[in-house]
Amino acid sequence: MDVKFRKYNENDYNRAFNFFRDLYRASDNVPFWLPSRWEYADYLVSPLFKDRGSLIDWKETIYLWETDNGTIVAILCSENPDENIFIHTKPEFRYLEEEMITVAEERIISGNLNQTRISIWCQSGDPYRELILQKRGYKKQIVADYLNWRDLDEPLREIKMPEGYTLQNMVSEEGLDLRHKISRMTGAFGSPKPYPVEIYRNMQSGPSYRREFDLYTKDSGGNVTSFCIIWYDEELNIGYFEPVGTDASHRHKGLGRATLNAGLRCLKQAGVSRAYVGSFGDERMSFYRTSGFTSRLAFHPWTKELEKG
Repeated sequence: MDVKFRKYNENDYNRAFNFFRDLYRASDNVPFWLPSRWEYADYLVSPLFKDRGSLIDWKETIYLWETDNGTIVAILCSENPDENIFIHTKPEFRYLEEEMITVAEERIISGNLNQTRISIWCQSGDPYRELILQKRGYKKQIVADYLNWRDLDEPLREIKMPEGYTLQNMVSEEGLDLRHKISRMTGAFGSPKPYPVEIYRNMQSGPSYRREFDLYTKDSGGNVTSFCIIWYDEELNIGYFEPVGTDASHRHKGLGRATLNAGLRCLKQAGVSRAYVGSFGDERMSFYRTSGFTSRLAFHPWTKELEKG
């Protein structure tokens, strides 16, 4: 079967989204990127980094591998865009990974981004990709990104909202200053610069976004204190939490855990079968474990310095 690669364009979005759905169904292990992460990257991450001065559009760092009948069998992409590269292949087309790494080095890192440092992400215990990376001079890094999930047919713990806080969703925006909400969301991740309201509105136009699954809490003064957004893939009947956070001045009160639990209850009431959330680093992983998630898969960046062309 003839397989060729080419650059991605915006007309490929739905086909790429369905590729991730097919990958989810076909893989023995859940893939690193769920379909909703692809959507989140396109509808929020990409416009966010363009607003912050990225010289390269995320879409410029995406390549597709297709069969001669137009079926997508592999996708190569960054996310921010930066040195981090993600390889996605259907199981029977893993032989393409050597070529994909070459494309990442020559076209994305050295070409599109004009950088020398590259980090390719690999699932822990994947001997096939690890061997390729080792032979090409990549070094495994200690830091890990975990994919956690829990099945929702299991009973949920009763976690009460701390006194003085109320849970809200975005079904009604009455009384909400969206700029304030955005400021609290970006601030929770250490960014002093809120992104424009237009980017949030763009995120809300995503196919898997649901206002009833966009949750946040307020204190008695009306300040947004914690939040989570759940992307609902109706076809796969799964929910994906991204982002999840708590304002720094309201942490260590059980607020984040209560908000996360409220999101799980919303999914369970809607008949969703499983919830997923990613966590970067061991501390965040421990937080999700206390909410009933299991850290199923760990992914590490393998890093290399390329020679300047």
